Amino acid sequence: MRGVVSLAAALALPLTVQDNKPFPARDLIVFITFVVILVTLVVQGLSLPPLIRFLRVEDDRSMESEEHEALLEERQTIVELRDQDIISDEVLRRIQRDIDLAEARLGDGS
Repeated sequence: MRGVVSLAAALALPLTVQDNKPFPARDLIVFITFVVILVTLVVQGLSLPPLIRFLRVEDDRSMESEEHEALLEERQTIVELRDQDIISDEVLRRIQRDIDLAEARLGDGS
């Protein structure tokens, strides 16, 4: 989506002006807009991985433990809701399945 607005604006330039003469430098404007969009996407896309390696940025996995404590809290809460007859066993099982899938996406399933 990056650059779509710029490219759309460049392409929206009229082909001719009021006296049916070609719009001055329209093709150049469209070409430069396209090149700038392409270069920014390619430069950013290709330079980000080396930059991350150079800066030695690593995932500290700090969010995983929070995502696990939240899933554990969800498990406890739905069991309490079932025990209070607020939700049925079927609903409990469906929610537990969703929680199981979320834990599997986190990696270790615990």
